[in-house]
Amino acid sequence: AQSVLDEMLAILRELATQAPENTEVLRLTGIACSRLADLAIGQGQLERATELYQEDLVIATKRFQNRPNDLTTRRDLCTSLDRVGNLSLQRGQLEQAMSSFLESRRIRQELHAAEPASLKASQQLFVSCMKCGDTRMLQQNVAAALPDYEQASDLADQMALDHPNNTIAIRFQSLSAEVLADVLLELEQWEDALRFAQKSLEISRTLAEQDPADGQAERDVLIGHLKVAKVHLRKEDDAACLACLERALPIAYS
Repeated sequence: AQSVLDEMLAILRELATQAPENTEVLRLTGIACSRLADLAIGQGQLERATELYQEDLVIATKRFQNRPNDLTTRRDLCTSLDRVGNLSLQRGQLEQAMSSFLESRRIRQELHAAEPASLKASQQLFVSCMKCGDTRMLQQNVAAALPDYEQASDLADQMALDHPNNTIAIRFQSLSAEVLADVLLELEQWEDALRFAQKSLEISRTLAEQDPADGQAERDVLIGHLKVAKVHLRKEDDAACLACLERALPIAYS
C-alpha cells in the first residue's frame, strides 16, 4: 500500500505543479500526504510523518485561502491542524501542539457560530477545547487550562440540553465535569471541585440506571464516587469521604 501511495503522491505533486489552482488535485494530494503520514507513524518514522502532515497543512491552508467561505475547506483545515498538533504532542513539542490546537479551535468556533444547531460542530468544538486544556495541563499551566475546560463544559451542557437522548453528548457532559473537578482540586477551589465531581457522578448514575448492562457506565459511577471522596478528603471531611468509599465498594466488587 505504501509504494502505491508513494507513486500516487509523486503523480499528484506533478499535477499540482502543472495545475496549481486545481482544487481536486490539491484535495487528493492532501489525502495522500495524510495517509502516508499515518503509515509513517505506524512505522515509527515520526520525522517523515511530520513532513507529510506539514505538507498536508500547507495544502489545506491554500484550499481554505482559495475558498474561505466554504465550510468543507474550513473543516479540512481544522483536521490538518489537529493532525499536526497530535503528532507534535506525541513528540513532546508542546508549544507547537498548543499553537495548532488553538488555531483549530478558533476556526471551529467560527464553524459552530455558523451552524449553532449542528451537533457535529458542537462536538468538534468540545474536543478542540479539551485538547487545548489537556495541552496546557501538560505545560503545567493549570490556571490557563481552566477556561478551556469551562468552555467545553458549557458546550456539553448545551448539547445535553438540546439532545437529551444522545448518549455521546451526555458522556461529554460527564467527562467535562469530571475534568473540571480535577482542575479545581489542583487550584484548591474545594467547593467548586465538589460541585463538578457530584455533577459528573449524578450523570454517570443516570446513564447506569438507563442501561444496567452498560459496564462503562458502571465504571464511571465507581470513578465518580472516588472523585467525590477525593474532594472530601482534601476538604478534611473524613466522614463524607468514608461514606463515598462505602458506596463505591459494592460497585468495585460487582
